[in-house]
Amino acid sequence: MHEKISEIKRLIPYDISSAREGATMLLSSVQTDGSDAERAEVYHLIGLVHFYTDETRDAVKWYTKELKLRQKIKDLKGASNALNNIGAIYYQSGKLDKAIEQYKKALTHREKINDRRGIAGCYDNIGAALLKSGMTAEALTMHIKALKINEALNDTERIGFSLQNIGQTYLSQGDYDYALENFKESLAIAEKSDDKVRAIQLMINIGAALLHKNNIPEAKKYYKRCYEESQSINYHHGLILSLNNLAEIEHSKGNYQDSIKHYMDSIHIAKTTGHVAEAIIAMSGIGRSFSMINDFKQSLKYLHDALLMAKKTAIKGSISEIYKMLSEIYEKQDDTKKAFSYFKQYIALRDNLVNTETTRTIHEIKYRYEVEKKEKEAEINRLKHIELKNALDALTEAKKQSDELLLNILPDDVAEELKTKGSVKARYFEQAAVIFIDVKDFTRLSEHLSPQELVSIIDVYFSLFDSVIGEYAIEKIKTIGDAYLCAAGLPVSDPNSAFVAVRASLHIRDMIARLNKMRRENGLLTFEFRFGLHVGPIIAGVVGRKKFEYDIWGDTVNTAARMEQNSEEGRINISGQTYELIKGSFECTPRGRIDAKNKGLMDMYFVEREITK
Repeated sequence: MHEKISEIKRLIPYDISSAREGATMLLSSVQTDGSDAERAEVYHLIGLVHFYTDETRDAVKWYTKELKLRQKIKDLKGASNALNNIGAIYYQSGKLDKAIEQYKKALTHREKINDRRGIAGCYDNIGAALLKSGMTAEALTMHIKALKINEALNDTERIGFSLQNIGQTYLSQGDYDYALENFKESLAIAEKSDDKVRAIQLMINIGAALLHKNNIPEAKKYYKRCYEESQSINYHHGLILSLNNLAEIEHSKGNYQDSIKHYMDSIHIAKTTGHVAEAIIAMSGIGRSFSMINDFKQSLKYLHDALLMAKKTAIKGSISEIYKMLSEIYEKQDDTKKAFSYFKQYIALRDNLVNTETTRTIHEIKYRYEVEKKEKEAEINRLKHIELKNALDALTEAKKQSDELLLNILPDDVAEELKTKGSVKARYFEQAAVIFIDVKDFTRLSEHLSPQELVSIIDVYFSLFDSVIGEYAIEKIKTIGDAYLCAAGLPVSDPNSAFVAVRASLHIRDMIARLNKMRRENGLLTFEFRFGLHVGPIIAGVVGRKKFEYDIWGDTVNTAARMEQNSEEGRINISGQTYELIKGSFECTPRGRIDAKNKGLMDMYFVEREITK
């Protein structure tokens, strides 16, 4: 019986019809002659067939029947498996509270029989559901608990699973390099064991991280490969995720009709197979693409449908993003009341999902795990190297503290160089885009505000800038009073830095306009900002011995400052040199030759908008 069941399980990814037929034949034989344990095994097999074909209701029915039999014969390990499978179905359909409830029950059973491998699996399952619920720090804690157990057991397959989950956690927090490192290590394990489904999932994860790093060609290659391999094994979830991500790429390139087509294909599969969370993402994407071609009626229809579905399933991350999109669309329609209402809901939920405390906790957990791992390795040789161990412990703690400090004040690559080499070599960048933003009439405005009020209002705007440049991988350099300085194309060179900087500036400009309109509607003071942007060579490096600061120098910085000084409120002023790089992609208004302090007459242009394809 056990061999027959194993054989049918191996068939499932490749020949689901034969697997279903085989499971049905086994069911007939055990209904009359089989023991409770054998019936439970077959119920589990039938549940797996239904789960794989996304027939979730039938899958839950058979897993529940299996659970009752496992409990009857006091098979706690089998009962835990059934609970985990039921939890997986709830997770897939977006019922995250119910999923966590089932996973925790499964964990209790595993703990009673001291099944360490099973305990690690439950930790990973709980972590995945917590992450999807927006509880990132708690999710990471669970995944690292699982990884520690799997490493102690030397269980390569499960180590790969935990690494994938840890990668997803860092991906959600914007730590793309660390996410890629974990995903690629896990992918190597999956390919070595010929786990096709896991390999597809990991390639999708890698594509997402690459997309966030603006490596669109490589990301697209991974997604296309995922789609083809998902088709070959009829893996619905892989097809849906591939289509959603390909749609996102087309949207980013301005190919909105192609984006809508991919999303529509995804929704068709997702709705017929019960993948609710992915259906919400696709519906939101369609709403966003329709808004870009000014079809607001269709856009609002899809977004409100997605919001209703997201609220039913309590997927907070999706709800937050939909609030943001609805706010932007109502703003375009001059419905400021609805725009402000949705914007407030977006801000409240966003701050709850990703805030400073969460980010700090994530880094603490990451470094605590790394330090504990090093301490454990040192302990192995404790008897031979007691003095060395003591020195290493002290060094590890000091290194942990200094690493945390450096990551707060320096770019990751620069901090790593400072840690490994003890100094940072100043680097020359042939082409970087420098952005200056400052408040118009700041001195006059500040005369009528208390220091507390002034700082509070400035913080609202600068926090908004921080959020936007984070989306474009632009490096914040510093703030100087009412001025905000940032740069694209460093600490890693980017030949597209001019385009990235202009897009980010337009995004910030539009967000300021939206925020100011909402503040005025509510009787709040507003600030107007001027933008200056110039592209050229710069030198970047770290200054200071006791107090480090990452800074940039060169005539490009001075020229960007002159562009800002000669700008107007709500306008993005660029140099003629910058215009030559971006013309054809952005609509610009020529201003002629304007006298810039210490620079003489310079060609200047106002950037109006991006030219959509």
